Amino acid sequence: MKITWLVFILSWSTLATADRKVTGEYGAAMPANGLTLPLNEAISNFESGTPVAARKVSGSIKEVCKKKGCWMVLADGSNYARVTFRDYSFFVPTDSHGARAVVYGSLHRERLTRDEANHFEEDAGRAATVESDQFEYRIVASSVVFND
Repeated sequence: MKITWLVFILSWSTLATADRKVTGEYGAAMPANGLTLPLNEAISNFESGTPVAARKVSGSIKEVCKKKGCWMVLADGSNYARVTFRDYSFFVPTDSHGARAVVYGSLHRERLTRDEANHFEEDAGRAATVESDQFEYRIVASSVVFND
């Protein structure tokens, strides 16, 4: 009997922690035209002085606001960008961590104040421990497509 319960508990915990496949489109319709750049390439272009224009950028979701899905962190290798949503007009699933996504928006580099950073830490379910301002890449997206 103990073995049966152990097998049941282990099976249930595996199912409860399995990555959920997230699909769908959020926000405005994704533009049909234009190439999709991996985030690493978009950041490289930005750093080299290539003019910034709205475009499709791809990566994997490393973090999402756990409260309501009002931001996410798109990553590609060691590069990342925080993605927020134009006019706060849509949100993404709070369980989309690990999904692949394409976002449409403009990449820029912005100062992240200590207060903002701590707010994001709390949104992600962690203690607010950031002690100084930082810089991060950001994309203000009008469309997000999950393509797992």
